[in-house]
Amino acid sequence: ELTDSIVNIVPWDTKQYGKLEAMLPGTFYAANKDTTAFKSLAFDGEHCLVYNDQGVIYEVDKDLNIRSTYERERIYSPNIQLKDY
Repeated sequence: ELTDSIVNIVPWDTKQYGKLEAMLPGTFYAANKDTTAFKSLAFDGEHCLVYNDQGVIYEVDKDLNIRSTYERERIYSPNIQLKDY
């Protein structure tokens, strides 16, 4: 861990969580186990979405602490925008 008055860098555990590939911009939706409801996933000012080289999506804070984990098969992105929806 590298710390100073401006930057706090915490290493990502690639052995446990895989290699980080990128941050996911925009809004995505996570389906529950029986796909009857969806949870909106987007940057909320504290947490953002990142994914690893195995396609697992993590909701992390600025220090890369994982709040939630989502399998790729449960994530959906909107393809069209309907007025007022």
